Amino acid sequence: MLANNRVLQVAWGTIRNFLQDNCTLLAAAIAFAGVLAFLFWIYTGLAIVLLGAHLDSWDKGTGAIDDGTGVAIMLEVARLILALPEPPRRTIRVVLFANEEFGLSGARAYPKGREAEIDQHVLAMEADLGAGRVWRYRVRTDDGSVEDAKQLIRFLAPMGVTWSDNIAGGGADLIPLRYMGVPMVDLRPDATHYFDYHHTDDDTLDKVDPTDLAQNVASYVVVAYWAAEREGTLGGPPVEELPSGLR
Repeated sequence: MLANNRVLQVAWGTIRNFLQDNCTLLAAAIAFAGVLAFLFWIYTGLAIVLLGAHLDSWDKGTGAIDDGTGVAIMLEVARLILALPEPPRRTIRVVLFANEEFGLSGARAYPKGREAEIDQHVLAMEADLGAGRVWRYRVRTDDGSVEDAKQLIRFLAPMGVTWSDNIAGGGADLIPLRYMGVPMVDLRPDATHYFDYHHTDDDTLDKVDPTDLAQNVASYVVVAYWAAEREGTLGGPPVEELPSGLR
Protein backbone atom coordinates (compact mmCIF):
# COMPACT_ATOMS: atom_id res chain seq x y z
CA MET A 1 0.00 0.00 0.00
CA LEU A 2 1.25 3.50 -0.80
CA ALA A 3 1.87 6.13 1.81
CA ASN A 4 -0.54 9.03 2.29
CA ASN A 5 -0.91 11.22 -0.84
CA ARG A 6 1.68 9.33 -2.90
CA VAL A 7 0.69 9.31 -6.57
CA LEU A 8 0.90 6.24 -8.80
CA GLN A 9 0.99 6.92 -12.54
CA VAL A 10 -0.60 4.27 -14.73
CA ALA A 11 -1.42 4.11 -18.41
CA TRP A 12 -5.12 5.04 -18.10
CA GLY A 13 -4.82 7.87 -15.61
CA THR A 14 -3.86 8.82 -12.11
CA ILE A 15 -4.76 6.82 -9.00
CA ARG A 16 -4.43 8.44 -5.60
CA ASN A 17 -4.16 6.27 -2.53
CA PHE A 18 -5.04 7.67 0.90
CA LEU A 19 -4.02 5.87 4.08
CA GLN A 20 -5.37 7.15 7.38
CA ASP A 21 -3.94 5.90 10.66
CA ASN A 22 -6.37 6.19 13.55
CA CYS A 23 -4.50 4.13 16.14
CA THR A 24 -5.09 5.35 19.68
CA LEU A 25 -3.13 4.75 22.86
CA LEU A 26 -5.63 3.55 25.45
CA ALA A 27 -5.28 3.94 29.18
CA ALA A 28 -3.58 0.97 30.81
CA ALA A 29 -6.17 -1.48 32.14
CA ILE A 30 -3.64 -3.53 34.13
CA ALA A 31 -0.98 -1.88 36.23
CA PHE A 32 1.45 -4.80 36.25
CA ALA A 33 1.16 -8.45 35.34
CA GLY A 34 4.76 -9.56 35.48
CA VAL A 35 6.06 -12.72 37.11
CA LEU A 36 8.66 -12.50 39.86
CA ALA A 37 10.47 -15.73 40.73
CA PHE A 38 12.43 -15.29 43.92
CA LEU A 39 15.16 -17.77 44.77
CA PHE A 40 16.24 -16.94 48.32
CA TRP A 41 19.04 -18.87 49.97
CA ILE A 42 21.26 -16.88 52.31
CA TYR A 43 20.04 -13.50 53.57
CA THR A 44 22.99 -11.13 53.36
CA GLY A 45 21.13 -7.86 53.39
CA LEU A 46 19.07 -9.18 50.48
CA ALA A 47 21.84 -8.59 47.95
CA ILE A 48 20.23 -9.35 44.58
CA VAL A 49 21.44 -10.58 41.20
CA LEU A 50 18.56 -9.89 38.81
CA LEU A 51 18.00 -12.00 35.69
CA GLY A 52 15.38 -10.56 33.35
CA ALA A 53 13.40 -11.39 30.21
CA HIS A 54 9.93 -10.43 29.00
CA LEU A 55 6.86 -12.65 28.76
CA ASP A 56 4.93 -10.81 26.06
CA SER A 57 5.56 -11.00 22.33
CA TRP A 58 4.52 -9.20 19.17
CA ASP A 59 1.31 -10.30 17.50
CA LYS A 60 3.19 -11.98 14.65
CA GLY A 61 4.77 -15.42 14.82
CA THR A 62 5.07 -17.20 18.16
CA GLY A 63 7.59 -15.01 19.95
CA ALA A 64 10.13 -17.82 20.05
CA ILE A 65 13.17 -15.57 19.69
CA ASP A 66 11.48 -12.44 21.11
CA ASP A 67 11.46 -13.30 23.87
CA GLY A 68 10.72 -16.97 24.44
CA THR A 69 14.41 -17.85 24.32
CA GLY A 70 15.18 -15.13 26.87
CA VAL A 71 12.63 -16.55 29.29
CA ALA A 72 13.96 -20.07 28.75
CA ILE A 73 17.57 -18.98 29.26
CA MET A 74 16.92 -17.22 32.55
CA LEU A 75 14.76 -19.98 33.99
CA GLU A 76 17.37 -22.58 33.09
CA VAL A 77 20.13 -20.46 34.63
CA ALA A 78 18.16 -20.30 37.87
CA ARG A 79 17.44 -24.04 37.76
CA LEU A 80 21.11 -24.92 37.30
CA ILE A 81 22.25 -22.67 40.13
CA LEU A 82 19.49 -23.99 42.37
CA ALA A 83 20.72 -27.54 41.69
CA LEU A 84 24.23 -26.82 43.01
CA PRO A 85 25.23 -28.57 46.26
CA GLU A 86 25.91 -25.22 47.93
CA PRO A 87 24.00 -22.03 47.17
CA PRO A 88 25.75 -18.74 46.38
CA ARG A 89 25.84 -16.08 49.05
CA ARG A 90 23.46 -13.69 47.31
CA THR A 91 19.89 -13.93 46.07
CA ILE A 92 19.15 -14.82 42.45
CA ARG A 93 15.97 -13.07 41.37
CA VAL A 94 14.36 -13.95 38.04
CA VAL A 95 11.99 -11.29 36.73
CA LEU A 96 9.79 -12.02 33.73
CA PHE A 97 8.54 -8.60 32.74
CA ALA A 98 5.12 -7.78 31.30
CA ASN A 99 4.40 -5.62 28.27
CA GLU A 100 7.91 -4.87 27.07
CA GLU A 101 6.65 -4.54 23.51
CA PHE A 102 4.21 -1.71 24.02
CA GLY A 103 5.13 0.54 26.86
CA LEU A 104 7.57 -1.22 29.22
CA SER A 105 4.81 -1.54 31.81
CA GLY A 106 6.62 -4.20 33.80
CA ALA A 107 9.92 -2.35 33.64
CA ARG A 108 8.32 0.82 34.95
CA ALA A 109 6.36 -1.02 37.64
CA TYR A 110 9.23 -3.11 39.01
CA PRO A 111 11.04 -0.35 40.98
CA LYS A 112 7.82 1.02 42.48
CA GLY A 113 7.51 -0.03 46.06
CA ARG A 114 11.06 -1.42 45.94
CA GLU A 115 12.92 1.86 46.20
CA ALA A 116 14.57 0.80 49.45
CA GLU A 117 16.13 -2.29 47.85
CA ILE A 118 17.40 -0.79 44.59
CA ASP A 119 20.85 -0.32 46.13
CA GLN A 120 20.84 -4.01 47.03
CA HIS A 121 20.88 -4.99 43.34
CA VAL A 122 24.52 -5.92 42.79
CA LEU A 123 24.01 -6.82 39.12
CA ALA A 124 21.24 -6.97 36.51
CA MET A 125 21.13 -8.76 33.15
CA GLU A 126 18.44 -9.27 30.52
CA ALA A 127 18.23 -11.79 27.67
CA ASP A 128 16.25 -10.17 24.86
CA LEU A 129 18.11 -10.47 21.56
CA GLY A 130 17.41 -14.00 20.48
CA ALA A 131 19.67 -16.95 21.18
CA GLY A 132 22.49 -16.60 18.69
CA ARG A 133 25.88 -17.59 20.06
CA VAL A 134 27.18 -15.09 22.63
CA TRP A 135 30.37 -13.53 21.29
CA ARG A 136 31.14 -10.53 23.53
CA TYR A 137 30.22 -8.97 26.84
CA ARG A 138 30.06 -5.39 28.02
CA VAL A 139 29.38 -3.87 31.40
CA ARG A 140 28.00 -0.66 32.86
CA THR A 141 29.74 0.14 36.14
CA ASP A 142 31.65 2.97 37.73
CA ASP A 143 35.13 3.55 36.33
CA GLY A 144 36.79 1.90 39.31
CA SER A 145 35.06 -1.43 38.67
CA VAL A 146 35.93 -1.89 35.00
CA GLU A 147 39.15 -3.80 35.59
CA ASP A 148 37.34 -5.99 38.09
CA ALA A 149 34.62 -6.75 35.55
CA LYS A 150 37.23 -7.69 32.98
CA GLN A 151 38.15 -10.66 35.18
CA LEU A 152 35.04 -12.39 33.84
CA ILE A 153 36.96 -13.05 30.64
CA ARG A 154 38.74 -15.91 32.41
CA PHE A 155 35.46 -17.80 32.55
CA LEU A 156 33.83 -16.57 29.34
CA ALA A 157 36.78 -16.85 26.93
CA PRO A 158 36.60 -20.67 26.75
CA MET A 159 33.09 -20.24 25.34
CA GLY A 160 34.30 -17.82 22.67
CA VAL A 161 33.19 -14.63 24.44
CA THR A 162 35.40 -11.53 24.35
CA TRP A 163 35.51 -8.30 26.36
CA SER A 164 33.95 -5.18 24.79
CA ASP A 165 33.47 -1.97 26.82
CA ASN A 166 31.76 -0.16 29.68
CA ILE A 167 28.66 1.11 27.88
CA ALA A 168 26.19 -1.74 28.40
CA GLY A 169 22.55 -0.83 27.84
CA GLY A 170 21.16 -3.59 30.03
CA GLY A 171 18.12 -4.39 27.89
CA ALA A 172 14.86 -2.47 27.51
CA ASP A 173 13.29 -3.76 30.72
CA LEU A 174 16.34 -2.74 32.73
CA ILE A 175 16.40 0.89 31.58
CA PRO A 176 14.84 2.23 34.81
CA LEU A 177 17.35 0.29 36.93
CA ARG A 178 20.20 1.56 34.78
CA TYR A 179 19.16 5.14 35.50
CA MET A 180 19.04 4.23 39.19
CA GLY A 181 22.68 3.17 39.18
CA VAL A 182 22.40 -0.63 39.16
CA PRO A 183 25.49 -2.33 37.63
CA MET A 184 24.74 -4.09 34.33
CA VAL A 185 26.27 -6.81 32.19
CA ASP A 186 25.24 -7.36 28.57
CA LEU A 187 25.97 -10.71 26.95
CA ARG A 188 25.79 -9.94 23.24
CA PRO A 189 24.56 -12.80 21.04
CA ASP A 190 25.14 -13.07 17.32
CA ALA A 191 22.14 -11.14 15.99
CA THR A 192 23.04 -11.43 12.30
CA HIS A 193 19.65 -12.91 11.41
CA TYR A 194 17.66 -11.74 14.43
CA PHE A 195 15.92 -8.89 12.62
CA ASP A 196 15.08 -11.13 9.66
CA TYR A 197 12.54 -12.78 11.99
CA HIS A 198 11.94 -10.13 14.65
CA HIS A 199 8.23 -9.14 14.89
CA THR A 200 7.31 -11.24 11.85
CA ASP A 201 5.40 -14.45 11.17
CA ASP A 202 8.78 -16.20 10.98
CA ASP A 203 9.56 -15.76 14.69
CA THR A 204 9.13 -19.47 15.39
CA LEU A 205 10.98 -22.14 17.33
CA ASP A 206 12.69 -23.65 14.29
CA LYS A 207 14.90 -20.54 14.14
CA VAL A 208 16.49 -21.45 17.49
CA ASP A 209 19.72 -23.48 17.39
CA PRO A 210 19.84 -25.74 20.49
CA THR A 211 23.65 -25.61 20.63
CA ASP A 212 23.69 -21.82 20.58
CA LEU A 213 20.90 -21.73 23.16
CA ALA A 214 22.94 -23.94 25.48
CA GLN A 215 25.96 -21.64 25.08
CA ASN A 216 23.76 -18.69 26.08
CA VAL A 217 22.68 -20.52 29.21
CA ALA A 218 26.27 -21.40 30.10
CA SER A 219 27.40 -17.79 29.61
CA TYR A 220 24.63 -16.38 31.81
CA VAL A 221 25.25 -19.04 34.47
CA VAL A 222 28.90 -18.02 34.68
CA VAL A 223 28.14 -14.32 35.12
CA ALA A 224 25.19 -14.84 37.48
CA TYR A 225 27.10 -17.18 39.77
CA TRP A 226 30.20 -14.96 39.69
CA ALA A 227 28.13 -11.96 40.79
CA ALA A 228 26.22 -13.93 43.42
CA GLU A 229 29.20 -15.64 45.04
CA ARG A 230 32.23 -13.32 44.77
CA GLU A 231 33.65 -11.46 47.74
CA GLY A 232 33.09 -7.91 46.50
CA THR A 233 30.58 -6.18 44.27
CA LEU A 234 30.80 -3.92 41.24
CA GLY A 235 30.17 -0.23 41.64
CA GLY A 236 27.18 1.06 39.71
CA PRO A 237 27.08 3.77 37.05
CA PRO A 238 26.14 7.33 38.04
CA VAL A 239 22.51 7.78 39.08
CA GLU A 240 20.58 9.86 36.54
CA GLU A 241 17.15 11.42 36.59
CA LEU A 242 14.58 9.00 35.25
CA PRO A 243 12.83 10.33 32.12
CA SER A 244 9.16 11.12 32.70
CA GLY A 245 8.06 8.39 30.29
CA LEU A 246 9.72 5.74 32.44
CA ARG A 247 8.23 6.76 35.77
